[in-house]
Parts: sequence; structure tokens; C-alpha cells
Amino acid sequence: MTTDVTPPILKDIFFTTRTLAVSGPDISLDSLGLTVYASDDVSGVSNFVVYLKNPVYEQNQTGSNLVYVGNNLNSPPTTGTVNDGTWTTSNNYASKLTKYSPEGEYKFFSMQLRDAAGNYKIYQHVDLIEEGIDSNLLSFSVTQVPETPVTYLISPLSSTVHEGGTASFTVTTTN
Repeated sequence: MTTDVTPPILKDIFFTTRTLAVSGPDISLDSLGLTVYASDDVSGVSNFVVYLKNPVYEQNQTGSNLVYVGNNLNSPPTTGTVNDGTWTTSNNYASKLTKYSPEGEYKFFSMQLRDAAGNYKIYQHVDLIEEGIDSNLLSFSVTQVPETPVTYLISPLSSTVHEGGTASFTVTTTN
């Protein structure tokens, strides 16, 4: 029986989308289309998670200023095999950005890549450079798009009603 004692190897990683416009509904970071190309010698790649710093991280370096995107445990690769394949996130697990999320650039912080035997490696910027991966491709920008306000039009604007009488108004909304 072969024993698996080595972590998987990251070969490439990038976002297919690098700009998000957030307005009303929350947006999952899955929509960035994170693609990971990795290999593992024995048990196969099991899962990964990438952490990114939001624009206010430098002023307050806490976990609450990190967002994440990854794949579910033992998700099959999009192409290839678990021993040498490519995974693209979609409908996996990821942070959601809301209309209250900070605007600006979200930058790579770290990544954990794990195999089915439980071996893992944590990648930092220096590790990506050593692997020949451009960490600048692991950032994205967020802009807030103001919601269109709802307008109410009441017609008629006023009416005189005598005791026992009725009045009718029409309310029209637009946004």
C-alpha cells in the first residue's frame, strides 16, 4: 500500500473575472470564476480555499476583513483527474459581497490546498512567486452601484372630502 505524505502542488491559479459591481442583492465570490490547476501524487486533490484581503485590511488586520472562495470537499475537477486537474469554482462555498462591502481592490492573502489524505500546503505571496505564478492576477476590484430610488406619484395631490364622503387616490411607483 502506498502512503501519501506529500501535499498537493499548485500549478496555476487565476480569476476569470476581475471586477464586480455590487448594488442590491448579495454577490457570491463564486462569480469571479476562480480557476485552480493542481496535482497530487497519490490520493488526489481534495479541496482548496483562497483568502483575500478587503480594502480596509491594512487599517484593521483581522479575519473579519478577509473574504474567501474555494471548492467543496472532494469536488471533481472541471477537467483532468484528481491527481492532475483544473477546478473552477461555481456553486461552491464563498463569501458574499453586499451593498455594504468596502469598495476597492481585494488582494490575495493566502491559499490552502489539501489532498484526500489530509496533507496540505499553505501558499503565501512568496510561494506563488517561487511557483512562477503572478499574484497580481489574484486580485479583483469592487465598485458599489447606487440603487435606483423608488419614486411615488400620488394623484390627485389633494382632495376635499365632506363628512360621509369618499376620496380616491392613485399611487404609482417607479424605480
